[in-house]
Amino acid sequence: MKRTVIFTLLALMMDAVGASESDFTNEQTQTLTILAISFSALSLIGSLFILFMFSVDPELRSFMFRLVFWIAVCDVGTSVSFMFGAPADGSFLCYIQAVLQQFFQVAGMFWTTAIAYSIDQVFLKQIDRSEVEGLYPKFQLIIWTASALLLIPPAASGVLGATPGWCWISVNTNPQLGMTWRFLCFYVPLWIIFAYNLKTLFNVRTAINNLVGQGEVNESSVKRLAQMVYYPLILVCCYFFATLHRLVSACGHVVYGVVVLSVIGQTLLGTINAVVYGYTPAVRHSVIKLVYGLEYLKKYLDLVKAEKKETTAEV
Repeated sequence: MKRTVIFTLLALMMDAVGASESDFTNEQTQTLTILAISFSALSLIGSLFILFMFSVDPELRSFMFRLVFWIAVCDVGTSVSFMFGAPADGSFLCYIQAVLQQFFQVAGMFWTTAIAYSIDQVFLKQIDRSEVEGLYPKFQLIIWTASALLLIPPAASGVLGATPGWCWISVNTNPQLGMTWRFLCFYVPLWIIFAYNLKTLFNVRTAINNLVGQGEVNESSVKRLAQMVYYPLILVCCYFFATLHRLVSACGHVVYGVVVLSVIGQTLLGTINAVVYGYTPAVRHSVIKLVYGLEYLKKYLDLVKAEKKETTAEV
């Protein structure tokens, strides 16, 4: 049974080798769209959970949690865009989907770098925490501006359009220009962020191991720091197959199985971020307080209703 599953997956991975995106069958394209919509719905729910907890509990609005909040905002924008399905090429909805895809995915990448940079400055370089937190307005300005600037070239050159499964930077009308903007406006920034996030993660892990070995840091603080490092790492994992797909396709080959895995990874980003967020001790404590608060509220309302009934019966 296991061998059958493995051989089936291998056959799927090798299907469509040597083909281009335009050679995908209608069934393959529809499968990509269904996968994108399904997993994006999960990510949307997870991201909205982060936004909800941020809004109801002031204790979840620290500097680091504010950075996570903006990652969730970007995940919401990306998830909503995937849920448009596969609009007709050249339609207004297709253009809007492509704009949302490019802008929010790039912005989400940058926000993970903001987390990695903040950890690097506070933990590794021992910069005063208040000084790093003072960079928050600059993060806002730089990230949203850079995301908009990286959207302008493909939008201005008219290559935003249909791709297999949804709309993004298209290679249908002008393959060379479309592929150029895909790399320069998305994948090159992504790979730079990959390198920086992984470098920071390695340095933080090395420093933590050294401090724990020397008994100079307590376990709870290490766990809090380690959980924040996960967000930059999640980005690397979720876009691994997307990176592999683009590298292979740039060589003139497309492996449909890798495309499937890249779609699943990209659209699960918000879900995995929400899972890591939910496992944070402060968030779990806040959820417990919220649940107990709702139970007490229900009991109070039941008591009020009972008192009203008794008053009515006496009258």
